[in-house]
Amino acid sequence: MVLSVEDLAIALSATVCWALTVTINKILSRTVGSVFMNTLRLWSGFATITAFVWIFGKYESISSHSGMDLVLLVASGVVALAIGDTVLIRSLSFIYVSQAFPVSQCGFVVLTTAAAILFLSEVFTLLNIVGGGLILGGLYLVVGFGHQTGIPSLKSANSKGLLLAFSTALAWATGAVILKLGLSAMNPIFAASIRTFSAAAALTVFQYGSHATGHPLLVKNTTWKKISLTLLSGMVGYGLAGVAYVASVQRVGAGRTALITSLTPVFVLILSVLFLKEKPTPQSLLGTMICVVGVMLLSV
Repeated sequence: MVLSVEDLAIALSATVCWALTVTINKILSRTVGSVFMNTLRLWSGFATITAFVWIFGKYESISSHSGMDLVLLVASGVVALAIGDTVLIRSLSFIYVSQAFPVSQCGFVVLTTAAAILFLSEVFTLLNIVGGGLILGGLYLVVGFGHQTGIPSLKSANSKGLLLAFSTALAWATGAVILKLGLSAMNPIFAASIRTFSAAAALTVFQYGSHATGHPLLVKNTTWKKISLTLLSGMVGYGLAGVAYVASVQRVGAGRTALITSLTPVFVLILSVLFLKEKPTPQSLLGTMICVVGVMLLSV
């Protein structure tokens, strides 16, 4: 399947938006509760998508789609956005963003590609399999040798962070497969609105439950700057990127969309160095580059 420039542009726009979002989330992750943060981000993203619906007139009647398609869209939002993204935000409290996101994103690529072959009948070649192996090798370099020099890190905390990052990859891959099954001919903006609303509602209910048990997950030392950054993260990550991602899955499939968006760690690495003052080792840089080569082979 040959990808057009438009197909690549749509997927890459989601990639750049996600990289910016992850960088913002890292800034907030140590002072903002992960559930509260992602709940606010999801409602901000839903508001952004709703604005798109109004501006571009992409109104559709829910009754015009099958109940199963709607259920699949809801499930995709809850699994990938409510659960997966919240777990990723939590992982950033234990490991560096230049480690967490390559692990979750590249793991997402391998899992989604395998699921696309097994469950969605998407065709891949021997070179694609070689590319998957290179991605795993790159992940080993990023995870095993990517610690920043001179910054102490507890072994147990690192292990927990990496486990959370891999859990994120599994949730994203599951959500991607479910999303592809439920999209059919639905308008991507409308589909993204249902997906984001479902995730926001699910986390809001969970948030209320945590309040009821006496364990509120709120912002610590709330400031308008933190709230503004959280809202911006939702607008970019769930509003702009959310629509682009759904459109890409619909146009080129879950597997190939995962392959293209796996370039996100490259942008995250650049942003983390520029804005977070992280200092990735040569091994982590090499590992990221190997992941990119693997993606290129997977795309053949």
